Amino acid sequence: MAIAASARSRLNESRLGMPELNHASWGRFLIGSERETSPPPPYMSKANKLRTWRLVMKILVRIAGALFIIALGGFLFIVGGLYNVAATSPDLGLENVVLHSTMRYSVQARAGTASKQSWSDVEIGEGFKDYDAMCVVCHAVPSKERSAISKGMRPQPPTLAQASKQWSNGQLFWIIKNGVKMTGMPAFGVTHDDEQIWNIVGFVLRLSNMSTQQYEAMEKTLGAPADHHDYH
Repeated sequence: MAIAASARSRLNESRLGMPELNHASWGRFLIGSERETSPPPPYMSKANKLRTWRLVMKILVRIAGALFIIALGGFLFIVGGLYNVAATSPDLGLENVVLHSTMRYSVQARAGTASKQSWSDVEIGEGFKDYDAMCVVCHAVPSKERSAISKGMRPQPPTLAQASKQWSNGQLFWIIKNGVKMTGMPAFGVTHDDEQIWNIVGFVLRLSNMSTQQYEAMEKTLGAPADHHDYH
């Protein structure tokens, strides 16, 4: 029987020119879907993985080398005394832009939303006294020329009659209270409470619309302790 079955199988193969198909294979053959398939190729061969790894390492080495050169150049620039720290040396344009932008964004990020919008005449008067005692020496006023101290400072202290328009009330409060590093602007929050600082803010805002005659009238009316004028 086995011999007969084998003979029939060979006969079928010779007649059809193909191997004997089982029922499932025969059905796929009839609908034209019998195709030879091969296992999918691996995602990346070992050779490709090695080349990619070498490329990544080469890029990382170059980045590390560039950072090292930049750090070394900065170190040599510092220890070589190449930067002129003299206040008589004018600021470079890029230096001025970078430092001013850094200061502005720093204040904006920290000033918060605290604000005061109105002041009484008494509060304005108190703000005037503190301003005349502590601020005139650097920031000047409509009736006074910049002092010798102010003229020799770098960066040049701004004239607050104009500069105050560039800041919100809360930002002015933050600057007066906390000061600004490397500008000569001290932190008056160390010696003054918040109420006193808000009074200074109120006067600075009033100063932007104040004439020379108005300021001189406040000096005559309110005055400032004599020892304060030793700084002018």
